[in-house]
Amino acid sequence: MDLGKVFDVGPSGRCDDFAIGAPVVRWNPKINKWMMWYYCRDSEFPRDVAPSMGSGRIAVATSEDGIKWFRHNGPEHAGSILDISQAEGDFDSAHIGVMDVTYNKGKWYLWYFGGDHQTLNIKPIKFPNGYEGTTPRGYCMRPGLAISDDGFSFTKIRANTPSGAAVELGDYTFKTWPNGVIDDDEFRIYYTATIWGSLEFVTEYAVSKDAKSWNVRGPIIWSTPPTKIDAKGVMSRHISINPLAEGKKWLMIYSATSASSDRSICAAHSDDGIEWSHLYEEPILHAGESGAWDDGGVETPQLVMNGSAVYLYYYGVTAANNSNNVTSGVGLAISKTGDLRQFKRVSA
Repeated sequence: MDLGKVFDVGPSGRCDDFAIGAPVVRWNPKINKWMMWYYCRDSEFPRDVAPSMGSGRIAVATSEDGIKWFRHNGPEHAGSILDISQAEGDFDSAHIGVMDVTYNKGKWYLWYFGGDHQTLNIKPIKFPNGYEGTTPRGYCMRPGLAISDDGFSFTKIRANTPSGAAVELGDYTFKTWPNGVIDDDEFRIYYTATIWGSLEFVTEYAVSKDAKSWNVRGPIIWSTPPTKIDAKGVMSRHISINPLAEGKKWLMIYSATSASSDRSICAAHSDDGIEWSHLYEEPILHAGESGAWDDGGVETPQLVMNGSAVYLYYYGVTAANNSNNVTSGVGLAISKTGDLRQFKRVSA
């Protein structure tokens, strides 16, 4: 298997036999195993739904060591654990994808995004999944939440908006890739807001007391100016209480988009979760070398502690001009020392 890759698309007939993405890994003490939630798409999924993405449904896998993974056969379509809404007007009626999972007071909170059947009128383009057209569905995405007692069976929590999403679009094309935290009984959701075609990402946040009525507070603040590495903003992020000896209360590991649209993984920290500064001047993980399965960029990072080591899971993208017959998938890099500047891709 390619250096760093620990999970790939599933066997024919499963919910993940066409594409996977956005690994979210957490330790489940009740079963003494690691769990990985991820979004996925099967080969029969409609090609005109968000054709540049691999989201469709949500599935889960388990592992004893965080490296070798076994797919869980869920009760929804083709083994998935969470499916799209059957109500056409709902925000998640066309496709869904997980981006974060938090554990609080005995419950698992799964923060996901969903796209509906609204179409975009764009210039003709050929997408990676074979769809070629001008009016794809599913890009008007918004964040949502589902809750579980065991991490396997989830119930969606419908927010107090017409579509059921936590927040509505406003002036943006989509508000997606949510990350959720729970602090002093306040729910906070961070998400990416952008307008189609701009490739400039803004991180907004909203707060709630009941996870149903959300108040948008605006974009986060950067106390240090953007660098060339993240000049176009944060595509996705994982925000958590800082587990490291250095830095402020909150740690953000994020997918940075450079001025030339290259994607790497960087780190920032904050005292209040609102005003952020770069933790290091350079990324903590770059795209793979030319010809590698992840040479097109590294995205959707998730950081977890495993003893004294730090595990960094990510989605690796294969460059369009890569002719080595490799595919995108889930990657893992480990820092055995706990230093975020010493990640090494695993040899799985």
